[in-house]
Amino acid sequence: MPEEKVALVNGISMGGGASLMVPMTFSVVTEKVVCGEYLALTGDRFNRKELVAVGLETHFVPSEIPPQTWCVAADGATIDKLQGFIDFSCGGKIDCLLIQPGQACYEPNNPRAHASWCLDAYYRTYKTCDTLGTIVYIDPSYGDCLYI
Repeated sequence: MPEEKVALVNGISMGGGASLMVPMTFSVVTEKVVCGEYLALTGDRFNRKELVAVGLETHFVPSEIPPQTWCVAADGATIDKLQGFIDFSCGGKIDCLLIQPGQACYEPNNPRAHASWCLDAYYRTYKTCDTLGTIVYIDPSYGDCLYI
């Protein structure tokens, strides 16, 4: 079975950098990509739309998470799974100080509230909402507990 290869491009990719995209199984780019392969000699550049047209881009991911979205615990997520995510993420993936006793996001002291805060902090850091979470468009912040 052939090995899958991925190119991740977030910015300028010229010459040799651009040529690395060609043999890859997947070329993942952001909106910041500017590419020139043979175009480096002319000074012209490909934008995202042109990269798709010539087959150099297979996937797109935004370089920034839009600030108007949050990741919170999904309704169907079990307490055991949510507690597991809290343990996983607070075990070195994110800073969980704000959900500790006496801190702004400690209350309500329950796994669903703490997991929602952890899921969003993880989302901000790693740009992915875990399968235990769901994307929402209404700010879940409350009182002094800010989801940022």
